[in-house]
Amino acid sequence: MNLCLEDLTAAGRALLLGALAVAVPAPAWSAGASVADLAGVRGVRVAISQTTPDAMSCGIDLRGLLPLVSEGLAQGGLAIDPSAEVTVTLTVLTGYDGASGVCASAPMLGAYRQVSFFDEKAGWLRSGQVVLWQRGTASATASADHAEAVRQAVASLSEAFLSSWRDANSGGQANR
Repeated sequence: MNLCLEDLTAAGRALLLGALAVAVPAPAWSAGASVADLAGVRGVRVAISQTTPDAMSCGIDLRGLLPLVSEGLAQGGLAIDPSAEVTVTLTVLTGYDGASGVCASAPMLGAYRQVSFFDEKAGWLRSGQVVLWQRGTASATASADHAEAVRQAVASLSEAFLSSWRDANSGGQANR
């Protein structure tokens, strides 16, 4: 089913535009082999953040998406390690417009590393997450078709992550 903006109610248009706004890809900062890139990453832990209440109305089940990411990364050659210092997190923001029956989701996948640094202003050591890689997309479909559209988007994001990981590690064993 193809939708035009004119087919949506005002709330549906706002929902779709909001999903697109948060799904703009944010490239990871990279300066050679550093804590802020994927070079040298051999394993990751995979996590999923909570989604919005509308996800249930749109058929999205996080319990099915987490294995999709984990298995896809493992089949691509990346070790899944619950104790890894790099975490790959899937986020799916979803809205549902009941009047039109349209669901809009913004699936996002990011890789983050915990680092410690000296905060000169505070005068002590702090810890925080560094973004290694981050991408997102958006999908708007009829509610009956939405779960599959989100699964396809998540699989595509996982493939994009694997491609970037392979590029960053092209000289090593990760290039499979």
